[in-house]
Amino acid sequence: FGGLCSGRHHKAMLRSETMKRGTLVLPAERAELFVEVLGKEAFLEIIDMNSTSMQRQYRRQLQRIDELERQLRRMGELLDEAIPEAPPPADATAFLQQSHRFRLEDVEREVLSSYNQLMKFQDNNEALKAQEQRAIEERFVAFVASTALAQTSSVPVVENDAALAAESLLAHAAGGLQIKLGTIAGVISSASAHRFAATIFRATRGNTYTHFQAIPVKLRDAHGAFVDKSVFAVYFQGVATSRMSQQVSRICDAFGCNLYEWPADGAAARRRVTQLEELVHDKKQAMSAFDRFLEEEGRALLEVPCGGKNSKLCEWHLFLRKSKAVFATLNLFEGSTTLRADCWYPANEEEAIRTLLMRQSQAHGCSSSPMLLSSTFGSDVLPPTYLRSSDLVSPFQQLVDTYGVPRYKEINPAVFTIITFPFIFGIMYGDVGHGLVLSLFGMRLCYASAEPKESLLGSLFFARYLFVLMGFFSVYAGLMYSDFLSVGLNLFGSSYSEVPQTPQQEKDGITEFQLNGAPYPFGLDPAWHGSQNELLFVNSLKMKLSVLFGVAQMFLGNCLKIANSINGRNPIDLFFEAIPQTLFLLCFFGYMDWMIMYKWVLPIEQMPASDRPSILNTMITMFMAQDNKQPLYDGQDGFQNILLLILVCCVPMMLIPKPILLWQAFQRKQLAAQVRRAQFDDLELQEYGNAESETLSAELSEEFDAGEIVIHQLIETIEYVLGTVSHTASYLRLWALSLAHGQLAGVILQKILLPAFAVPLPWNGLAIFCAFPLFALATTGILCFMDVLECFLHALRLHWVEFQSKFYHADGKEFAPFRLATVLADHD
Repeated sequence: FGGLCSGRHHKAMLRSETMKRGTLVLPAERAELFVEVLGKEAFLEIIDMNSTSMQRQYRRQLQRIDELERQLRRMGELLDEAIPEAPPPADATAFLQQSHRFRLEDVEREVLSSYNQLMKFQDNNEALKAQEQRAIEERFVAFVASTALAQTSSVPVVENDAALAAESLLAHAAGGLQIKLGTIAGVISSASAHRFAATIFRATRGNTYTHFQAIPVKLRDAHGAFVDKSVFAVYFQGVATSRMSQQVSRICDAFGCNLYEWPADGAAARRRVTQLEELVHDKKQAMSAFDRFLEEEGRALLEVPCGGKNSKLCEWHLFLRKSKAVFATLNLFEGSTTLRADCWYPANEEEAIRTLLMRQSQAHGCSSSPMLLSSTFGSDVLPPTYLRSSDLVSPFQQLVDTYGVPRYKEINPAVFTIITFPFIFGIMYGDVGHGLVLSLFGMRLCYASAEPKESLLGSLFFARYLFVLMGFFSVYAGLMYSDFLSVGLNLFGSSYSEVPQTPQQEKDGITEFQLNGAPYPFGLDPAWHGSQNELLFVNSLKMKLSVLFGVAQMFLGNCLKIANSINGRNPIDLFFEAIPQTLFLLCFFGYMDWMIMYKWVLPIEQMPASDRPSILNTMITMFMAQDNKQPLYDGQDGFQNILLLILVCCVPMMLIPKPILLWQAFQRKQLAAQVRRAQFDDLELQEYGNAESETLSAELSEEFDAGEIVIHQLIETIEYVLGTVSHTASYLRLWALSLAHGQLAGVILQKILLPAFAVPLPWNGLAIFCAFPLFALATTGILCFMDVLECFLHALRLHWVEFQSKFYHADGKEFAPFRLATVLADHD
């Protein structure tokens, strides 16, 4: 939790730091150096000066870097195949400390040399793989040929169709017909074999015979994927140069078949099989040598030198990312010999930035010095919002920024959300046991900094303090409800004691309790757990607590709106929006909350039942302007009339004055512009330049849309008046979810675990042993996962809608300085 005050400027968490706009002027010959130094040590957001012209002076350097990154990616793919171990992680901080040692030309030369060498060997390896593939396919063709040719010269009992066809044709030739039998053989994908045979049959009108023999191993196709292939042999009448042979060859080419020579006889086929087996063995040895070379080269590139932090390949990656970010920033500048660009920067760092530029200029002997010139900006230009953060604030800031970035100098809701968000969550999730589980999970996350970001613990590491606080306030609310896994806690001893039963009560099984002495020190008295009217009492208590906490948070939002109006020097919003809205809330629901708390300390039990006050009836008589027959205190009717009068007056105060005052302010501004215009003649306008003339013309040409202002203010007033009621009712979800959580935990306990305890000896041990895993599984899956998510989303909605709508505009622009550490961290 010390992270809340860590960092150099922890005071800028509540509001944005004061920002200034300036012009950064850099000499072109050293611009890359200055931008790199500013990216390391300063906080500047460079504004794009070429957004309309789209003139990018450093696009060629970016193209070179893109090409080098492509080469590194390809090298990385090859090394990943050769070395399965994960490469060492990159250390961006260590690299930035020595990044001045690298130059783009030197890195380009080294990368290109390594890339060309690897690609040369890779091409040779691909050629070896292709040769091995063809050798393996031809070996299977030769093996099929040796079998077929051996069978044609054997006894008439044949074993396959190929031998039968060959024997038949040879028999016709022996009978005196001069038939020359031709054969075209090769390898084809097994999936295309049927279509191939049908095409051959139709194209040759049945004058060929095609035989297929499946290859027992998978082979690569043209795309490198392993598929099933088959050896085929097409028998036809004619020689290799005949028309039939050419027609079959064209069909084979169309199907992408690999054709191989059919041996003349069985002996030649067997010799070819032996030769091809030796060739495949030689190719495998050559490819093994390439794999060894690739592994040695990869380990050399991935090895971290002694005393270093990053490997050579990692340094190349980091340098290219850094250079790409620097040149992309330089593209935002305009000018040729001198580069200029407008920028935003924190006002308290202006002198530090100028000192940094002068020191670098003197160290490198620049002919012209860089400059940071401060400039003014108009009221219509909204500076970016710069909020310092820390490990504790960061997850809550992300919750707020998801809704919208705070406007410049607007109060940052994240500072208050650190407490209010886990507190609201704890009210809904209140249970000591479940809160402890959530807290322990958050504490485990605090030690998960070394976990991979892809893992569950690593991905939730940034939210570790959020889980700890949600668990802490859940335990707090559980102690307030006296709930531990839906079992009542009796830490201080109950303040109630049993009253002796009457015969009728004993017959009906009713036991009464009475309060003895002081009430229970903290939280709900455990005597209420298990009582017949427990649900009625706990419902009333939690409902009133929900309204109390909700009105308190909305009142905080109204107070923050008053603070924003004072800080922004906006008296119109202060006196005719913020203060009337606050009075409206206090006189309505604030008064109701006071009555709830006052009634708690009032000894109502001593009053007659007919005289006991009702808060609901009191609110009705207040707005009906009727006499309250059951007053809560003396003079209640007169005080409520005053509150009702203030309520009625707040509505026109929010609705009418602001549009009128805005119109009067516009008229005064127009009159002042006309007076200034009349004070300048043509000569003076030339002396002051066109800027003054353009400013006056812009002011005189402004228009005031009164209708739009009035409609907007009417909508704002109606939305606030109705929203006060609906938002207060929305906080009743705290009561509903707290009740649902307690009842669900009770059901899981009573239906799963308690029946196991009721089993008689000696089987109760076995029953508990079997029931406890089911109880733990149901508690973890339903209450520690689903209910946590549900309560989280409801707490988020209460902050976004009910709380932040009171004061938060959320239309700011986040300050995005050029920081090399951030650039390199985002690419890890």
